[in-house]
Amino acid sequence: MQFGGKTISLTEDAWWGHRDRSWGTRRPLRTDASDTKRTTFAPFLFSWSVAQFPGFALHWRFVERAAGKYSYFSGERVLPFGEKNDPEWLLEKTEQDFRWDASGPVQTLKGGDIVLHFKNGEQREVSFVTHPARWHLKGGGYGGYRGWYHGDHKGEYYSEHEVWDLRDPAVRAEASTLSDHLIEWRSGDEVGFGIMEYGVGPGYYKYQDIQHLPTF
Repeated sequence: MQFGGKTISLTEDAWWGHRDRSWGTRRPLRTDASDTKRTTFAPFLFSWSVAQFPGFALHWRFVERAAGKYSYFSGERVLPFGEKNDPEWLLEKTEQDFRWDASGPVQTLKGGDIVLHFKNGEQREVSFVTHPARWHLKGGGYGGYRGWYHGDHKGEYYSEHEVWDLRDPAVRAEASTLSDHLIEWRSGDEVGFGIMEYGVGPGYYKYQDIQHLPTF
């Protein structure tokens, strides 16, 4: 693979990837500061994550409104291609304790611990730390950016681009709310990697110290 004039070799032992297949019809999300119809958020903790380990992967998406009360919840443990998955490894609930960087300008996780409870009665404790890399989804139209929203038709073959200097706090505040944040996971002696999207809505019963920062 060529990148920036350099050749990067992708090998199975050093490179992992996943594909998000969740695209489709969805309600609009409006978080552009200039929008008079901005989305308002109820109390919630949102987490969407993929955690890949050498022999298995964990994934989930939940919206917790209060302790143990979800408006959306899904997840499971899955095995590599070719191995049969056990349907009893469906996720039933989680318990989480997240650690945040409250210095702003947007909600930013530093790390945390999660206990995953499965249908078969098993539970798995995982901890994580974040790494600096974040893929900011406003670049893909999530929430809107300067009047351009996810799914807007601008005409055939229309294209546009921006260059963001993410060292500038003002740029981060405008462009870097919802993101795919690079995560390093640990489960016992096993180490894995993945991403997480997250956010806390105002009024959620935990993490009050970061609720003044933009949710998405």
